[in-house]
Amino acid sequence: MAAFSTDGTQHDQDSILSGQSEKVVATVVLGYAAQRSDELNLRCGQLISVLSWPENGPWYGELQARGKVRTAGFFPSHHVKILSREVQDDGDSDSRIVGSDRPKIPAGKTGEEMVAMYDYVASHDEELSFSKDDRLLIYSKDGDWWIGKARDGSVGFVPFNYIQPVPQPDLSVSTWAAAVSFSVLNSVGKEEVARQNHIFELIMTEEKFVSDLQMIIEVCITPLQQLALPAAREINALFQPWVEMCSSNIVFLKSLKERQHSYAGQAIPEIGDILHGISQLTGYMEFCPTQKKLQDTWSDLYTADTQFHNFVQECCLNKRLCNLPPMYYMVKPMQRITKYPLLVSSILKKTLASCPDHSQLEEAVKISTELSHKVNESVREESYRATLENLDDQVDGWKELCSLNSVTHSHGARKLLYEGCLTKITTSRRLQVFLFNDCLLLTKPVGKSRIEQKFEVYRQPTLLSEIILKEEVPEDILLEEKDKFDKSHTFSIHLLDKEKTLYVTAASREKRDMWLKKITEAQKKFVKVFQDLLLQSERAVSDVSQSCVALVRITVIDAKDLRSPLGISKADPYVIVTIGQQKRMTKVAIDTLNPHWDEELAQFPVTDLATTEIKFAVANCSRFSPDESLGFGKIKTRDLIQTNSSPWKQSLVLTGVESGKLRVLVDINLLSMD
Repeated sequence: MAAFSTDGTQHDQDSILSGQSEKVVATVVLGYAAQRSDELNLRCGQLISVLSWPENGPWYGELQARGKVRTAGFFPSHHVKILSREVQDDGDSDSRIVGSDRPKIPAGKTGEEMVAMYDYVASHDEELSFSKDDRLLIYSKDGDWWIGKARDGSVGFVPFNYIQPVPQPDLSVSTWAAAVSFSVLNSVGKEEVARQNHIFELIMTEEKFVSDLQMIIEVCITPLQQLALPAAREINALFQPWVEMCSSNIVFLKSLKERQHSYAGQAIPEIGDILHGISQLTGYMEFCPTQKKLQDTWSDLYTADTQFHNFVQECCLNKRLCNLPPMYYMVKPMQRITKYPLLVSSILKKTLASCPDHSQLEEAVKISTELSHKVNESVREESYRATLENLDDQVDGWKELCSLNSVTHSHGARKLLYEGCLTKITTSRRLQVFLFNDCLLLTKPVGKSRIEQKFEVYRQPTLLSEIILKEEVPEDILLEEKDKFDKSHTFSIHLLDKEKTLYVTAASREKRDMWLKKITEAQKKFVKVFQDLLLQSERAVSDVSQSCVALVRITVIDAKDLRSPLGISKADPYVIVTIGQQKRMTKVAIDTLNPHWDEELAQFPVTDLATTEIKFAVANCSRFSPDESLGFGKIKTRDLIQTNSSPWKQSLVLTGVESGKLRVLVDINLLSMD
């Protein structure tokens, strides 16, 4: 199998692996989307057994994926961090050394029978392989790798989160059909029985979920707060949304149970109105995005603080946790919120269109789907934030952009859309390029660390609107380097703000096409935001033009003694003039706190001079973050027309800042009512 390194060099898997039999464990610190079939998709926090780590080019390894056969492939080395040459976890309890002997069963220990929830393929000799539903005898539960014994008598380490206690027989009913009398069951049709079973499932699973939420509060959260460990303050704060989530779900469950009790032993005719209460389950929005941070903080503190370590060990002895660590339950809210749309849709499918509950259920499906989508978006946004935070630590040399992990000028939070290696054709310099939702950043690798790759800014970021892509490179450029680069891998990036054209090559034609596609898509979304703002302003003008009584012409003359709240000595100010929903902007004055514009803006149609206000906002133009306010002012047209004739020159003392004056000229032309 062949692969290509980031500089376009072809690698053969067999040759890479030869001579490197030692395995190294790494953790993913920066997500990566595979661009080839022989590459790995990476998510932050995953563990990789690194099988090959060449100094130049991609590394090769196996993902430790739960419940799946381990996937092997290539990946960029700077996306992972070497843990050690031992197989480790977040705690300090795992002492499994690669190549060590199989563990032994502790003397005098009686095994506890447990069942596998997923398939697991051992990656080392000291581990056990097993299939889903296999029964194992567990003899030690120290850390995240437990000592187990398979049916064939083999003993080895078992990942704790792949197994669970053998479920005990549930003597209670599990379906609505089993809970009602035969006469009731025979009085309804087959479809209604299925509908009632789905309603029953939703109520019973909600009851179990709320029970788990309460159990974690009683076993972990409240005792931890009472312990008042200074080191656990952050964890206590991260647990607060869990408490709020539990409270809202208790209210929701109470409504479901009351409806169920109202029709005890009978079919529930309507449930959709109760399910609208899913919209009130806002605790998920607070907890789910912080779940990963809670788990990481918990793990770090478990390793670093003895008191907290002892507290967790004591928690794990509580039988209510079913021999599972507390963090096992942290994924349940995310699982539950994504299941609501499925549960409600199952009820809807078995509900006749003529049934009064049908429309209510349709709305409930919409509500649950929207909430699930919002929660997923929040989790995704937090993932973007974590990725950019990690990238901030890797990249040095900012000027215009002090932090990647910040808000853009007009496109919300900054997001990393794509990244990879491109090589300059003219100099053969390797560049690591990052595409965000507002700009393109070119960096160059620095240092030779295999563990933590660092980058230095090669070109200050360029807005997407200031980039021109060309699918080809001029022939004269290619002729000079014809033996080094494949023409089908090349393209051009023209940076308008820097008046510079970069001729680059990707590792393959597929990656070159992907770069062109990703940048083009990002540019379209970037420009659309400004097009929508322009269209909104044009509509506002059109709405008032039909009934306007006057046209207001405004000339912005200049400003004096502007002062930034941040204390900067210079700025790039401009003025936004607003009347109702209509907006006009001046040009940007460069590098001054005493700008002179003398710029006449387009006319504003107005419908009522007695109530119209002209609002002025002076701002410092920022390319990569929201504009900074330099003050506000306003004029009432009623006050103007009561004085002398038009035009009126006005000097406004700006509010919201320490100093600043704005001079404008206002001219009002009354229109004939004929």
